[in-house]
Amino acid sequence: MNRITLLILTFLAFVVAPSALAQDAAKDKKIKTLVDYKAELSMTDAQITQITDALKNYQATVVAQKKLLNQYNTEYAQLLKARAPLDEIKQKLRQVSDVGFNLRYVDVLTSRKVEDALSTEQLAKWRSIQAKVRESKPAQK
Repeated sequence: MNRITLLILTFLAFVVAPSALAQDAAKDKKIKTLVDYKAELSMTDAQITQITDALKNYQATVVAQKKLLNQYNTEYAQLLKARAPLDEIKQKLRQVSDVGFNLRYVDVLTSRKVEDALSTEQLAKWRSIQAKVRESKPAQK
């Protein structure tokens, strides 16, 4: 019995520990954002404020919309389970669709606000930085 326990512990040490260490390393490695390149892009404090405000508003909207989307999807599943009238199901599907639209549109609005905060030169340099970062990252599965 002790031999089996030792074998299981050894297996866990070789399989689980490296996975846990990799997850910890991923948590420690912060993804750099536009604001982290303030010096490279010669951004002003006003630009930083404008961009961070836009991103904070975006994040708040995304959180609220995803919560609403989860609620609507749950209600939709309940309607299906209860064999609700088709007009109720149709209405719920439209609500789900509207939330998806809102999420995509707020993404576009935020992108435009961020782009508008940057000069043409800063935006070109930022896009160049993004391209280099994407090239240096290994493909994820």
